[in-house]
Amino acid sequence: MKILLSLILSLSTYLYGYAILPTQFHFRHYNIENGISSNNISSILQDQKGFIWIGTDNGLSRFDGNQFTFYQKSNPLYSNLHANSINTICETNTNELWIGTENGVYIYNQIQDTFTQFTKTTSNNIKICSWINYIIQDKEKNIWIATRKQGVFQYNTQTSKLIQYEIPENGNIIIRLLNDEQNNIWASGPYQLCRLNKVTNKFEIFQIENEPNGIFSMALWEDNTHHIWIGTWEKGLWKLNPQTRQVEKYLTPDNGKSILHIHSIIEYSPGIFFIGSDDGLTIFNPITQESYFYNQYGEENRSLSDKFIYPMLKDSEGGVWIGTYYNGVNYLPPYCGQFNGYSGSDEMPHFTSQIISRFCEDKNGNIWIASDDSGLSCFNPSTRQFVDFIGRNELKKKNQHALCITEKDLWIGTYSDGILVLNTQTGKIKNYNITNGLDENSIYSIFKDSKERIWTGSMSGVCLYDSQTEHFTHIKNLDALIIEITEDSKENLWIATQGEGIFQYSPKQNKWKHYSKTKGLNCLNVNHLCINRENQIWAATSEGLYLYNPLKDTFEYQPLKVPNECINAILEGEDCLWLTTAKGLVKYTPATQETQIFTKSDGLQSEAFIMASALKTRNGEFYIGSINGFNTFYPHLLKLNTQKPNVVLTSLEIFNQKIETQKDGILPEAIDHLKEIHLSYKDNVITLNYAALSYCTPQKNQYAYILEGFDKGWNYVGSQHSTALPIPTFRQVRTPLE
Repeated sequence: MKILLSLILSLSTYLYGYAILPTQFHFRHYNIENGISSNNISSILQDQKGFIWIGTDNGLSRFDGNQFTFYQKSNPLYSNLHANSINTICETNTNELWIGTENGVYIYNQIQDTFTQFTKTTSNNIKICSWINYIIQDKEKNIWIATRKQGVFQYNTQTSKLIQYEIPENGNIIIRLLNDEQNNIWASGPYQLCRLNKVTNKFEIFQIENEPNGIFSMALWEDNTHHIWIGTWEKGLWKLNPQTRQVEKYLTPDNGKSILHIHSIIEYSPGIFFIGSDDGLTIFNPITQESYFYNQYGEENRSLSDKFIYPMLKDSEGGVWIGTYYNGVNYLPPYCGQFNGYSGSDEMPHFTSQIISRFCEDKNGNIWIASDDSGLSCFNPSTRQFVDFIGRNELKKKNQHALCITEKDLWIGTYSDGILVLNTQTGKIKNYNITNGLDENSIYSIFKDSKERIWTGSMSGVCLYDSQTEHFTHIKNLDALIIEITEDSKENLWIATQGEGIFQYSPKQNKWKHYSKTKGLNCLNVNHLCINRENQIWAATSEGLYLYNPLKDTFEYQPLKVPNECINAILEGEDCLWLTTAKGLVKYTPATQETQIFTKSDGLQSEAFIMASALKTRNGEFYIGSINGFNTFYPHLLKLNTQKPNVVLTSLEIFNQKIETQKDGILPEAIDHLKEIHLSYKDNVITLNYAALSYCTPQKNQYAYILEGFDKGWNYVGSQHSTALPIPTFRQVRTPLE
């Protein structure tokens, strides 16, 4: 019986980054506590399939987005590997990695899953036996090897000849190599920068104009204008023009922004460089010469795990991997900056809130933020700073649930303290409570209608404010907490409650309607209402999304493909709705019923949002409140990555025992290279592990598999990356793999 196994991947769309503010970086940390074999990172590479390889002082690690695989000399499967310090990794073709160690060069064959020590010798019988600092492959497929004591070696893959280039001016210590676009080979060491003279076939000191003392460089990188960027040991960042031999110097000791011991340079985005050094991560704009030191360190996602930055890599998706000397790897996803996040834990001046209950925008564009745990805050969107307004200290201890702005006055609904009215210019505060006609002192909604009237909703009823008498009139008791009041184009008020569904009130006719289960609203806990440009009325409930049908005068349930149907708030997009839920942010397109889900891995402060805590500002920016601060974003600026990653098999288990690659075994080659495997009839409990080599949001990748000749259709297994297959037991089978 022939069983064909195929895998498909449905890649949930995730965000792809654009120009950002440095303070909005969100890192993921990988170290010995969650998978890497050592915290001391010396090299990072992404191979052609998409695997991330990490060299450490305790072996080699391969990462597939879900788990790490280790390659160490202590592993009996790799008895030919006699070194653990992996200093450099170079992929020379699809199936081989050349690895530089403290004990020469090793070649890893990815098909056979074997290491072989490189033992070729030169015509003078010289063998590579010193510490290897760097390995590259040039455009003619020659391999160049930089050593600590033996200069540079070239291995010609066509002739299998090894040539040694001694560079006594550098003490035969070569730290970095660079193969530029003209196929020139550059070598840098502690004392000089050298370039190979193709006529004499010797490395010569590249004399830089007005720099007779040479340069100690640790990093070399070529930009798209063919300038060579040099990271120096003590003299900052240099930009070299190879034609004129002139340099431009940046971040030098004499300008007050010097960087010591530069180890790596990459282009993060057009016109923005990342520079890794012993001083940390520097973000540099070579056009404006502006620089920013990213000096946040620690375990939080906005922090780098360590100050000492060594190798850096920008992967095929645009994500950046930052290796450190003491604390593993930091991964910066490519979506960073699309969701700006703010939380009281960030120690921001004048903002200590975590639980965000409401937002309100004043006429100057300032955003007022009510919280359930630390009072009122004012945010300036232009400066992205919080404002120390008059009266802030008086309000910071109030538990607040409602906001409404009227000219200079900000109306604040509190729990048990009635309504506070803040004059935003003078800081004067008025207090209204049951002595002023309020039905209760706990106010959860305040609304200004089209006629400038102020309506309030408490834990049980609705009141109307009389500005002449400064008194409230009790309109109706609804026997439920009123979370939201809004108005349609016909000047009807729509009132959302917790426990009694939705009420409609016509002030003109003094007429009430009640929408509950008899009107299609199966969930009576309504969290928010949204009336869009087309005057459609959408209701967010604890058990799903509802749309009002005016012809039938009922609400109709709208099925959603979401992790949690507790909808907390609704904001209107251009052709869609944005829903905050109890499990992430959802973009919902009613016309197609498509949903896209965003989580903490996309940059959200939290996946648990607060009821009615959402705002669309006049300029189209969205604010969404959660239990860990709030996020802001512009929906039209969100970019989606449609790049489909490779889906690979990563391992095979039989009866829960991992099967290793062995020449005469079940897996004669690495499983991701095999076309078929042969199984005994006894091997009838097998598990295949697989991964989509995408690192942005691996937990959102959705998988499906099919056994051709056995299954009638695809088996959708969600985000799980391991599948136990029901192999028939009646006879030996041959299982081809795709």
